[in-house]
Amino acid sequence: MHSAEDYNILQRRIHSGSKTTNALVGTQAERVIPLAPTHGTSRCSFLKYDGIVLNIALYCPSSRGTAERRHPVEMTKTELEDAFAASPDSPLFANVAKALSCPKEDVHVIEPIRAGNMNLIYLVEVDGKRYVYRHPGPGTDSIIDRKSEALSQQVAGEIGVDSTFIYQHPTDGWKLSHFIEGARALDYHNKKDVQGAMELARRLHTSGADTGATLDLHEDTRKQAALLSPEWRAHFSDFDEMFSIADTLDREVKKRGLNVVLCHNDFYDTNFLITDEGMDLIDWEFSGMSDYASDLAVFICCSDYTYDEAMDVLREYFQRDLTEDELFHCVAYLGVVSFHWLVWALYQETVNAPTPFLQTYYDFTHMFETAAMEMLAAENDN
Repeated sequence: MHSAEDYNILQRRIHSGSKTTNALVGTQAERVIPLAPTHGTSRCSFLKYDGIVLNIALYCPSSRGTAERRHPVEMTKTELEDAFAASPDSPLFANVAKALSCPKEDVHVIEPIRAGNMNLIYLVEVDGKRYVYRHPGPGTDSIIDRKSEALSQQVAGEIGVDSTFIYQHPTDGWKLSHFIEGARALDYHNKKDVQGAMELARRLHTSGADTGATLDLHEDTRKQAALLSPEWRAHFSDFDEMFSIADTLDREVKKRGLNVVLCHNDFYDTNFLITDEGMDLIDWEFSGMSDYASDLAVFICCSDYTYDEAMDVLREYFQRDLTEDELFHCVAYLGVVSFHWLVWALYQETVNAPTPFLQTYYDFTHMFETAAMEMLAAENDN
């Protein structure tokens, strides 16, 4: 059996594109089927993933030769992507055909999209039109609520927040989207881009949709922080103090009351596709019911903004100056969410998948926690 921690470590390694010990460990049992060793060899076995045989030796017996102590051979995500698309039995073809109501023989894989994330993503073509097919990566069933994601995607398509969406299977999690030629990511210092992003946020937050799945980023922070060794927590001398402040701010905003709405929760530059025709918000895997400030905080703490620039973004979202209560709420959330990303970045370091933004998340945590605590102290003085 593999714990949630095993799944997380697995996914961080897959996410980084580095080799991982058998990319299929941790996936739901019905999706991975170990096969008997082939005749004539005692060194390897083959594996089925979603019904297809991957012609790669993934398992080798240990030096003791016992099945219980098999050691997996390292396999890159790139190797898995290539093997999955190469098999004529891959569910990719039948799934695309189902979504487009066409013969599966008309479905052609152009190339994998090496997106650097957990899933298997492919550019496919049918009758001269191009689409993006996403197949859930190994182990993602344990960390992604696919039913909630599918509901969020449906809402996003209906309200015009994600016009790329075609179909997502509510349980299997595979998804088909339109391919947007020439799209670019959001530019944090392009005023029109920021205005468009905040308009999408307002549209999403006022949709009235409820997927029934909640996401509390600070609870996730606590779980991931528990995986950090004392040595990693000591990477920053004031880590424990920042953690304590994040706890304080989280309790304070919850005590004052949350405004829970449907949020994207991964609301930052690379999840926006921008063309001359408009803007789409993609990648809804972490969406769910959260406080509205979650999206604003993720957006800002993944930027390189100054404090004043961050405040400009908040005013753009509200279309006015914030009240004192709104300002404290959002700045406190910025402290809590920045710390969340800091813990995530430290965890990335522990699994040899470092991010260049570790110091940025630390700086934002310090800046926004300090500002929020000063506001809280001023309130108490009055």
